[in-house]
Amino acid sequence: DEAGDYAPCLVCLNDAGATFLRHPAVRSGPPVVVYAGTWAVRRRDELVGLGAVDVMADRSQLIDTVLGILGRLDETSPTLDR
Repeated sequence: DEAGDYAPCLVCLNDAGATFLRHPAVRSGPPVVVYAGTWAVRRRDELVGLGAVDVMADRSQLIDTVLGILGRLDETSPTLDR
């Protein structure tokens, strides 16, 4: 279970926000999923190297990533529109 005792933390980043991933409280905290625009997606490898679980700009990929972290990827819900 990647999430451990934590729920995933969703972060929308821009250029200045990348330092958030370097903060000690974040590095030892919940899994961080970066949902952002092209800046973050182009720097996916760097952000994953800083501790992000995944980086994406696609809503369905975001939902699948969060459900995967929670161990609920196979669950379906009428309120979650992929």
